[in-house]
Amino acid sequence: MKKRVSTHKRSATLLAVPFVLALGLSACGNGGESDSAETQTSTNTVTSTAQSTIEQTQAATLQQMIVGPEDAPEGLEHADVSMINDLASDLGGNLNLDGGVQPEQCQPFAADIATAAKWAALPQDEAATALYTTPDDNETVMVRIDATEITVNPEECATFTREFDNELAKSVSTYSVTPMEISIEGADNVVAVEERMEGMNVGGQDLEVPPAGAQNVIITGTTKGKTFTVVGSNTIPKEVLQALAQNQVNKINEQS
Repeated sequence: MKKRVSTHKRSATLLAVPFVLALGLSACGNGGESDSAETQTSTNTVTSTAQSTIEQTQAATLQQMIVGPEDAPEGLEHADVSMINDLASDLGGNLNLDGGVQPEQCQPFAADIATAAKWAALPQDEAATALYTTPDDNETVMVRIDATEITVNPEECATFTREFDNELAKSVSTYSVTPMEISIEGADNVVAVEERMEGMNVGGQDLEVPPAGAQNVIITGTTKGKTFTVVGSNTIPKEVLQALAQNQVNKINEQS
């Protein structure tokens, strides 16, 4: 009996050794996973911080490049772009600012109140926006610069549509563009068009009243890896809009 008991104790001891080793290996394994998780978390934090720094730098650069009060040509006055932000806020859920444009490449030519509100709401590391008004405040001009180059071909956008599926009703606006001759020094891919809203259909019914017939002048182009766009009513002298676009290009080139 005693011999059997001794054998049992020995067996129990031998079984205990791999069990303890298993616990030890498991603990080591968990420690490695923990270290790996901590390393990954640290890496993610560094990456996130670096990305945030890049975005902040990009935002600061764009805000410095956008035209300001000192860049207003004769006939225009610089205004606080926050008034557009306020408008977008007031419109709230009643207006879908992401109305689809068909063909999609004609998006830069779809200029209306939704465009102005959407521009003002863009992340500052992606774009910067400025607002100008005529002395009587009856007309406005929007200026935008993008952090990347965007080009558009007016020949592909002789006519296009923009659709909004809002809470009140579905609307479809039809536009046409006519190319214009405008020269901007120091810029590439310069395109200028006169945009006209040909009609609007709301809830299946065509509207015969303004804003149908409204016309804008749009000037866009690229320089130093950035895109500039100027949009204003065609009642504003084209020379004034051209001068503002030229001032914007000059400012980008000077600070690049």
